[in-house]
Amino acid sequence: MEVVANKPSHITTGIRKVLELSFVYNFWQLITGAENAKNTVIREFVAAFPKAKVLDIGCGTGVMLDHMDEKLTVDYVGYDINKEYIDFAKNKYGNKGRFYCSSINETVLHEKDFDIASAIAILHHLDNHESEKLIELGKKSLKPGGYLILSEPVWTKEQGKLEKALMARDRGQNIRTKEEYIALAKTQFENVECTIIPGLMTIPWTICVLKCS
Repeated sequence: MEVVANKPSHITTGIRKVLELSFVYNFWQLITGAENAKNTVIREFVAAFPKAKVLDIGCGTGVMLDHMDEKLTVDYVGYDINKEYIDFAKNKYGNKGRFYCSSINETVLHEKDFDIASAIAILHHLDNHESEKLIELGKKSLKPGGYLILSEPVWTKEQGKLEKALMARDRGQNIRTKEEYIALAKTQFENVECTIIPGLMTIPWTICVLKCS
């Protein structure tokens, strides 16, 4: 299914810019229900276990740690390109994990042998080449038997006009179909399980979760 995004308006461009501020980003995630969706993905699919070593690619402000049971005592590492997000994360969660500011194109793995790697709502901000590099990074970071979780907004045939319009105006301009996400994941992983989940957010929004192993 081909979906043509409208050219961003000045208002849309302004919203995308202000979302680069950590406190605005966190508030926006809360009111749109993105935090609820993230909670579901983290608890049901990332599914960290006691003392698991977890890599959060595109960690934003580090809120994944809010959705994990502290009793698990996971060994958490987060990467993000936005320095303000990383500074926020270090200030709030510095005693719970380690944070690195780096882009996908420049990232060097400071650590490896992760049990779980995740990239939540990141690929739709990247073109195919960058997405493949992220997935390759995820694979290289894992120990044998580890897995990568990807979670993204997705185009489906069931979506209404409002949902399509909202997605077309998202900061990430590379939302894909389920088949396209699976194809990207299979450039590095043999086993890819895909789950489509609508209705987790307060706005019309459908996500695609892939477990890659």
